[in-house]
Amino acid sequence: MLAVLICGSLLAKPLLARLNVDQDVAFKYATLAQSLTSSITKLMTEDEVPGVAIGLVDGQQVVWAHGFGVADLAKQTPVTPDTIFSLQSISKSYTATAFLRAVDRKAIGLDDRLIDMLPGFTVRDRFGGKEARRITMRHLLAHWAGLCQEAPVGNNYGDWHCGFAEHIESIKDTWLRSPVGSRYRYSNLGIDLAGFVLSKRLGMPFEDLMQAELLRPLGMRDSSFRRSDLAGSNRIATGYIDLKSPVPELEIPMVAAGGLYSTVNDMTKYVRFQLAGGRLNGEPWISPKAIRTMITPQFSEGPRGRGYGLGIQSRPFHGGRLCTHGGGGYGFGTIQSWMPDYQIGVVVLTNGDQGGDLSEEVARDALEGMIWIKKGHLPDEAPYVHDRRPEISLAPSQLQRYAGTYKATSGLAEFRVEGGKLHFHRQHNDVTLLARSPTEFTDAAMTQSYRFDLGSDGAPTGVLQLGDVGQDYMVLNDRVGEPRGPDRPEWREFVGDYTALAYGQTVNQKVTLRNGYLYWADSLKLFPHQDRLFFTADGEAVVFGDRGMTYGNRAFTKKG
Repeated sequence: MLAVLICGSLLAKPLLARLNVDQDVAFKYATLAQSLTSSITKLMTEDEVPGVAIGLVDGQQVVWAHGFGVADLAKQTPVTPDTIFSLQSISKSYTATAFLRAVDRKAIGLDDRLIDMLPGFTVRDRFGGKEARRITMRHLLAHWAGLCQEAPVGNNYGDWHCGFAEHIESIKDTWLRSPVGSRYRYSNLGIDLAGFVLSKRLGMPFEDLMQAELLRPLGMRDSSFRRSDLAGSNRIATGYIDLKSPVPELEIPMVAAGGLYSTVNDMTKYVRFQLAGGRLNGEPWISPKAIRTMITPQFSEGPRGRGYGLGIQSRPFHGGRLCTHGGGGYGFGTIQSWMPDYQIGVVVLTNGDQGGDLSEEVARDALEGMIWIKKGHLPDEAPYVHDRRPEISLAPSQLQRYAGTYKATSGLAEFRVEGGKLHFHRQHNDVTLLARSPTEFTDAAMTQSYRFDLGSDGAPTGVLQLGDVGQDYMVLNDRVGEPRGPDRPEWREFVGDYTALAYGQTVNQKVTLRNGYLYWADSLKLFPHQDRLFFTADGEAVVFGDRGMTYGNRAFTKKG
């Protein structure tokens, strides 16, 4: 939490000149700017981030915009609010906004089926073979279509030079991870398909459509979904994996999902547009209904008002609604957030691969500081209580059946039995769980709940985790003490070291064999499907070839 001290500042006079507000508020924002400056410079050193740009919005005014560090280490070009960054997944919010404007104009509908909008579309599935016919535009924009994260052509691995249509065409060779509408699974492909369908519907290339339908009307003159449009500029930031590894200049093939380039000064125009309820120059540009739909979590089993809407995440935050999306990849880490109830917003852009954590921390501190300025205090975040039933006692054998690893949206989680209780371990966190029923658990504060699904044999298949932010469905990866797998002799040729190229950098992984199963990266069990085709617990396809393999459509070459 950021404590804002009300005191004078050398920044107050120039800041006051830019603000059309009383002096007291100006001094408060100047103090906030000083505090954020201290945090940013400290975090840049800790996280090895070369440059940061930040912008704060109050209503229809930009109250602070500033740059730190350099956009290019070789040229030592300083970062300013006009430095052009790759926004990565923040692009999804802009794509969804343009899509909803088309919905307003009745050019397309959220519940239109993908197969009707893109005749001939198909995707492989293990759930009856007809799932592709069920996918709607809403599924795509909300990440509920069951699609995988990457396509075979144009993904986050490799040095791609492909068109958007070629990228979309390759989706037919991917496998669905889950049945349509069954669970939330973040996917670049969903947003890319929605953007591609929109471009077909409106009869122009996606990049040109976004210029005409969104960027140009908002006055975002230094922004584009086509990097080559900005190639002549000397203000484009270079992305860095670390301070010694610049990412080569690449056109991002996931255009609608991650292809937008922009500046803090341009992005604050989008934030102001959102805070104005979709009005431009006082006139409605997108309907209030569309704005409400965009920030409303879709298909959610989780706590009301928490989850992913259409191209944006949404949840309560200190008495208001937080609308936010981050982005990361190609050596960039970014975030854009706004709160309609308080009429505030923030943009943080970095050109460091580890800049995502910095962006999130700075954005949170900025919003808390701005709420403090607006209200004079920081309202407590009222926790959502999931389950008020009393704790029940379960026998150790009942608890032990849940012990094992589970594939979450990001990484692995583990459940263990310790001291007669079920414990949830993830990313250095250890949560003691209390049983509310034989299959339902919560933490002690009842702000996190865990509901296990059981198969016909009574063994767990997965667990739905509900929390303050939203939901995550974790699929069983392997259980403690489970029987040995098939251990087929032909699998031994797949064991070994593999390598791939990502953002110009080498990525190394292993395939190992233990307890009769193949494992990817020493942790993800591979479930055999047919011949050389396997699936991870959460449905990513793994295909072995003569010289390598693909994991989630990312190509790896076998060493040796």
